Amino acid sequence: MKIEYDYLIIGQGLAGSAMALQLLKRNRKFLVLDQPHQNNSSVVAAGIFNPITGKKWVKTWLADHLFPYMDTFYKDAEKLTGDKFFHKKSIFRPFSNLAEQNDWMVKSEDPVYAPYIADVRSKPVFQEWVKNPYGGLELSKGGHLDILGYLEAVRSILRKNDFFRDEHFEPESVKLNDSYVVYKQYTAKQIIFCQGPSQTNSGIWNFLPFKFVKGEMLTVQVKRPFETIFNKGGFILPLKDGICRVGATYDHHNLTSGPSEIGKKQLIEKLDKFFIEPFDILDHRAGIRPATYDRRPFIGRHPNERKFVIFNGLGAKGVTLAPYFAGQLLEHLENDGNLMKEINLNRIKR
Repeated sequence: MKIEYDYLIIGQGLAGSAMALQLLKRNRKFLVLDQPHQNNSSVVAAGIFNPITGKKWVKTWLADHLFPYMDTFYKDAEKLTGDKFFHKKSIFRPFSNLAEQNDWMVKSEDPVYAPYIADVRSKPVFQEWVKNPYGGLELSKGGHLDILGYLEAVRSILRKNDFFRDEHFEPESVKLNDSYVVYKQYTAKQIIFCQGPSQTNSGIWNFLPFKFVKGEMLTVQVKRPFETIFNKGGFILPLKDGICRVGATYDHHNLTSGPSEIGKKQLIEKLDKFFIEPFDILDHRAGIRPATYDRRPFIGRHPNERKFVIFNGLGAKGVTLAPYFAGQLLEHLENDGNLMKEINLNRIKR
């Protein structure tokens, strides 16, 4: 039987799209199978990329590698597609007290943090919108990816090149041969699974300890538009014409697909703690994030079947992780390059 493709990619979220763009760059022949739907975690995510994250305000894992790579990757994707979806924006985090302010005055001189700090504000700023009696930390190199616009732009390029099929994936239809994979009428050298939370529908990867997280987000309207992303326990992301996204919740227990009243209440409470401007709620959505037990992606070949490959578990930081690790995975598949031990499937005891 003739091998039609180098790769079959299952799923076209952030992971599948990054793999597709890496393969396009290398002129490989591949096919993406996906059925886009509203509850896809990539579709409902805000797409914020932030170099300083978490309750303890620490530098994002691998930020010095991920952020420059991501910047080039998405700008190249914009040139390829002719669309605009990668937006650099300042991020402002209000201080809670003078001790926090003093800590960041010191850290702003530290070469580890300095490249990501635009300013340390010791006096209140943005007072029309946020409470910040002690000032706050203004971050550079942050912003957001319009994920829906990005996915649609990539899908359009894939369709144009006949690299995309709108199909529901049926894992029971995968057949193995000594030298290739057969899926229905398609044949390929390897198959890459990028399905996000729906990965659990396939018994192939049931040994992986995913720890899915439900996230909810509001779309709101404010009267006075602003440009900066404000972040303090929650975030408000300005889009255009006063429309903003508010997030996010993290629920490991209630993994039902739809939005909840509890989630909505939590989001409003998060915003009320630091945001002053009145707002009207326009929309409320939820999605399941493909998170993992150790907050690191699951990437690599199946331990028993080398033609099965997974690229999943990107969690809440898929915008920054997907481009870099798609490149690393492809280097691993084609040139036997090393996968980082933090993301390699070898770390998992079956």
